[in-house]
Amino acid sequence: MIWLLAACLEPFEHDAHDLVDLRIVGMTYQDGKATAFAWEGENAWSAVAPSQSWTGDVDAWICGDSADCAARPTQEASVTISDGVTTESGTLEFDAGGEVPEVGAVTREETDEGWTLSLDAPASHVTHWMAPQGDIGETGQHEALYVPPGDGIWPVVALTLDGMGGNAWTIVDVAEGDIGPALWTERRVIPVDAIPEGLEGDRWYGELEPVDDLLGYRLVALSEEYTHADTAFCGFGSGGWDPDTLVTRACGRDEVTTASRGLWVEARAVP
Repeated sequence: MIWLLAACLEPFEHDAHDLVDLRIVGMTYQDGKATAFAWEGENAWSAVAPSQSWTGDVDAWICGDSADCAARPTQEASVTISDGVTTESGTLEFDAGGEVPEVGAVTREETDEGWTLSLDAPASHVTHWMAPQGDIGETGQHEALYVPPGDGIWPVVALTLDGMGGNAWTIVDVAEGDIGPALWTERRVIPVDAIPEGLEGDRWYGELEPVDDLLGYRLVALSEEYTHADTAFCGFGSGGWDPDTLVTRACGRDEVTTASRGLWVEARAVP
């Protein structure tokens, strides 16, 4: 199935809000690189990241300050993703006026009806919301109402588009009921085995342990001291480990959890 993200300004069909099988959630071109966000299965991770194969002259999309930018024809590139069994394809169109949005803070508020979610995003864009479990519906240009299926940590995906190829995605977790010990970033909730008594601060070291649930991992052996040497693995950069790379399938869960000694996250121990 070929589908054009550039045309996705009308609300999705109801089943498109449900992330349950192999699909291309979003595509974008930024900083000289075309990227696809693939979703596979019912969990927010894949053991091995689905492969991506791009066709098209995406280098031609770099326009800079050229006077010819306004007259430049639409650029196209296509991606094929595969989990080894199923293949899905999509086409990204990028017009001269396309602009990847700078997405700001996410607001989460619990109400009697569910969780209201809102995204600080440009008025020129529209945000579509998706979740692997629970009920979600769009209530505004960058707003949604999400009803989790029960207690737990539930990831929600916000896809922000301008209709010309300027696309971005944001992952935000909703924590419902008793979730056990966890660390909190601005948008994500990281489950942990335990928080050592007396430890405080905003930077935590530890190791990722695989867990076969929706999120796919938890952080164990927490410490405020650097105790390991191996920090070279997918999703780890100058800002610490980025849990979004598992949800977007930039990294496979097994790849991360087998090479995660010494990772650190900037997070806090209370919401």
